[in-house]
Amino acid sequence: MNYLPEGIDTSTLGILKTPKKKAFSFPVPDTSNIQKKPIDLIFPQRIHNMKSHVCTTCYELIKGFDDVVSQKEFLISGMCQKCQDDIFDEEHTQS
Repeated sequence: MNYLPEGIDTSTLGILKTPKKKAFSFPVPDTSNIQKKPIDLIFPQRIHNMKSHVCTTCYELIKGFDDVVSQKEFLISGMCQKCQDDIFDEEHTQS
């Protein structure tokens, strides 16, 4: 069913296009050996989220990473690629 007035070309509106998904070069690393850390007293859901591949910051499902450094950061912080990019953006961290 079309709810738009006649004569409107929906292809120019962009409403029927699905956004391209980002292709990651590196998969989510193995989380089976994650150990408890003192931070888990403050964030008790950290290990569960990491093992479920859920970002500990934005709670989105993690699909992969851009590089090995980002994989290693995930094993420390549990952050997805987008959150890492937002936190460690060079433009905002330089004085």
